[in-house]
Amino acid sequence: MRRTTVLLAVYTGILAVGLLAPLDLYTGNGAQWARGADAVVFDSPGILRARRTPHRLYEDLMSGTGFAAAVRVMSHSVEQGGPARIVSYSADTGARNFTIAQDGSALVVRLRSSETDDNGMPQFEVPDVFTAGEWRDIVVTYDFRHLCTYVDGRRRACRSSPAGDFSNWDRSHELSIGNEATAQRPWRGAISHVAVYNRALSAEDLAHSRESAGGVSGSSPSRRHGLVALYSFTERSGRIVGNSVPTGVSLTMPEVLEQRRPFLRRDLALATRPLRGYVLLDVVVNSLMFAPFALLACLVLDARRWPPKSALIAAIAATAVFSLGVESAQYFMVTRSSELQDLMLNVLSGAIGGVAYLVGRRRSGQSSP
Repeated sequence: MRRTTVLLAVYTGILAVGLLAPLDLYTGNGAQWARGADAVVFDSPGILRARRTPHRLYEDLMSGTGFAAAVRVMSHSVEQGGPARIVSYSADTGARNFTIAQDGSALVVRLRSSETDDNGMPQFEVPDVFTAGEWRDIVVTYDFRHLCTYVDGRRRACRSSPAGDFSNWDRSHELSIGNEATAQRPWRGAISHVAVYNRALSAEDLAHSRESAGGVSGSSPSRRHGLVALYSFTERSGRIVGNSVPTGVSLTMPEVLEQRRPFLRRDLALATRPLRGYVLLDVVVNSLMFAPFALLACLVLDARRWPPKSALIAAIAATAVFSLGVESAQYFMVTRSSELQDLMLNVLSGAIGGVAYLVGRRRSGQSSP
């Protein structure tokens, strides 16, 4: 029994470490105002997020003739991945309307349409855009046919497929800068301009894209037509970043870097279509990882002369309590999430381990003389 107890303790420790590492609890927001400049700097993980769900932004973009976003940024490093979110209108790491991001030195654009999945995949990647410590004026423009990117006034790349409209956009998504809405994809750098349009930008617009830090949003009425959000970071202090578009939502710089997410999120990944491979892998892992825990718990209780059914019930209950504790701890961690589906699958895993104990015990009893 002693050996089984030790094995149970070791496996419990392995589970705890695997499910909770890295122990990245929420910390102070790394976003801060640049000194003497109209910009916000992300020297460590941080976020700017909309003060409320930007329903008006959704409505404005849905009523337009396309999409464009212009940003002026300086990356601190080309060793960033994930990809690291610069501007993201999304729910989490797997669902978005649009995202402008960095992966190494490459620019990554994910734009959801009726021809892509909910994550804006396949993504559009443009190599050799970012250099550490250098400012870049980046424009992404889409007319429902062609998605094009411009860097420092020069066209870098275009694609025509997949195209599609925005009929599958999600009104509940959040707007954030410097991170994913769930705070799981931090970007490090400085940003001094963000403009969003509900139309594609013309050649005339782009010809003036480097007139100032304001980029394509300048004073010309032709360039301001279709502008639905504009952040120029002129406040230089406080926790509010104003939107120059009167009907637009302003941003806030929260004191703590935390996710906006529910405890034990109930939207089950298994119910999504199409079902992705990583979801199936996650299901298999969560359905098996607690089986050894429950099996060893049953063996320990069996050695203490517990009735088999009582040992089975106690092991499954212990699995549920352990899993609930893990999911509760993950709620307060940056790179983890609290999922009802995981809790259910972990309990199922415990039941599998308990059934394996009963089957093994029965066969052992039948083979005894």
